[in-house]
Amino acid sequence: MNSKTILLSGATGFLGSHIAEGLSTHNYKVIALIRNSSDLWRCKEFKNENLVFVNIDTKDFKEIIAKHNPSVFIHTAWNGVAAKGRNDWNIQIENILFTAQMITLANELGIKKIISFGSQAEYGNFNGRINEAANCNPIIPYGAAKLAALTIFKSFCESNAINWFWFRLFSLYGAREDKNWLIPSVIENAFYNKPMHLTGCEQRYDYIYSKDFTNAIVKVIETESESGIFNLTSNSSMQLKEIIEKVKNLVNPNAVFNFGALPYRPNQVMHMEGDSTKFNKQFNFEVKSDFETNIKEVLDYYLNKLKKEKIVNY
Repeated sequence: MNSKTILLSGATGFLGSHIAEGLSTHNYKVIALIRNSSDLWRCKEFKNENLVFVNIDTKDFKEIIAKHNPSVFIHTAWNGVAAKGRNDWNIQIENILFTAQMITLANELGIKKIISFGSQAEYGNFNGRINEAANCNPIIPYGAAKLAALTIFKSFCESNAINWFWFRLFSLYGAREDKNWLIPSVIENAFYNKPMHLTGCEQRYDYIYSKDFTNAIVKVIETESESGIFNLTSNSSMQLKEIIEKVKNLVNPNAVFNFGALPYRPNQVMHMEGDSTKFNKQFNFEVKSDFETNIKEVLDYYLNKLKKEKIVNY
């Protein structure tokens, strides 16, 4: 096993691309699994000389991976993360099957440490701060599929003496998000001075910055630890209206955002915050960055893209 070589699924997604970038900057070689249909645009936006792409739609992909001898497998690949896909049972069931295929592959390669990702959606509806001792009662296909995948993942790893980690994520922000997600859409509307209709945005959500998230994953890779389920969050929360106002004022203070123009959806969760005390203690980790600094980095990224887009479309 090469301790500085990591096998990664989902490298072309938002989550996976940040893990790939973070590991690359820490001098890890990342064996990034892709398919014929993969769009590599995210991976092309950062220095990726430490990335080796392996197409799993080819016949000899297992032999290619085996030559690199990875020591850790990080599984981030998961379709149907956006709102519509989260309620599609067919997509979510396919994710469970693919997870089983990927951990089987890792075991065949002799990998003895696997990291995979769950979601706050496993808990179901809740209001407030929640820790891993809470009962899970998912109410949408996405959450149910994550919980089902966890059951398979845990049982498989324990049966094969694999050190396993399941990290429940809440909300992440950073570069390379889908443009219709909250922060990129707020930036774009403010940049083009387009009115935006919103709910009252009184919800408090737990947002962790992508760079803090990847630093946490590096800690996990480099720490000898018992297996388990952990919330991985900023360990704090912010009101959505506060986030939106900060972004608006930095981009265009005159932009019109109509808070309260849209109703909250039924059973809207107003306070969704993860308690990551268990993770922080086990991996000696603490989020040390601050939102004010982070959001300026994020704004620079999106505004540069929007300015180039504006010139092209002029």
